[in-house]
Amino acid sequence: MPLRRSHVDVPKHALSCQPVKTPQAWARVFAELIDQPKGRFSKLTKSNLPNSRLHDVFLPPVAMIKKSHRSPTTGSIDGFQLFVFRLSFEPVMNLYSPHSDPKYQTSDPPSASSAPQDAIVSEDVHREYRIPPGQHRTRKWPVLHATSVPSIDPQRWQLSIFGMVDQPLTFDLTRFQALPRVKVFGDFHCVTTWSRLGNLWEGVSMRHLLGLAGVKPGATFAVVGGYDNGWTTNLPLVHLADTDVLLADTHDGLPIDADHGGPVRLVVPKLFAWKSAKWVKSIELTADNQPGYWEQAGYHNVGDPWKEQRYRDDPEWNQRNGD
Repeated sequence: MPLRRSHVDVPKHALSCQPVKTPQAWARVFAELIDQPKGRFSKLTKSNLPNSRLHDVFLPPVAMIKKSHRSPTTGSIDGFQLFVFRLSFEPVMNLYSPHSDPKYQTSDPPSASSAPQDAIVSEDVHREYRIPPGQHRTRKWPVLHATSVPSIDPQRWQLSIFGMVDQPLTFDLTRFQALPRVKVFGDFHCVTTWSRLGNLWEGVSMRHLLGLAGVKPGATFAVVGGYDNGWTTNLPLVHLADTDVLLADTHDGLPIDADHGGPVRLVVPKLFAWKSAKWVKSIELTADNQPGYWEQAGYHNVGDPWKEQRYRDDPEWNQRNGD
């Protein structure tokens, strides 16, 4: 029987989904779960999860994590299988309300003219229409991640920059925050189809950090690692060294919380948000492209939202996967 929203009966305390068989269908389903609470899938949103919020449901396109007792509701969406399993939610906040959310945008998206005078304004903010194809605007500040939020002691946080550099660098949080600071005003696009427009980030410019390390000839890619179970993402060095890219510790004037990647996260405004690695631990410069967590699962090696680079299309991937 086709899975209709009215047929999904999920207990209030728990649920997660093994993503459907393709990244495209997965992204569409989870966009509904995370940011479109209307309809019968509202059973999966904050409105039906008292004292909880959707947490740890940003899953790989093929693998299921956090398995619980296996009694799935099954069905298909456009011919793809969807499996709904029970799992416990972490009680992290009271019933969601925009009125109690300091990050909720109550009016039109902030424009470049509202950015502080000393802020770097990402070029995409100047577009006449700022929402890329296949995206929609969210006023909220959604929480999405691959596994669980790592527990990071700020006193023990470290960042390492190494690989094809003249001078490997290591920073603790005090040394990092003593570096020259920049502000960046930019938009933020998640591959699950939401876009949050007009974000103000503050931290340390990646261009400055790369200048301190010294980039060796032949370095053309970067592998960014996080504190979350060895998670990585890859991106071309030219994108990492863009003027609007930074390691940020504040967002819209507030310290970045753990859910959103604090104490320090990478921000690459011109690429899809999974490239903006949370809980940054390491940056390695390489001569070869080394696909990371999501890229190995089928997501694009670059991830330009304006080119709709959501999924892998490189010849090596296509050949290995029979396309």
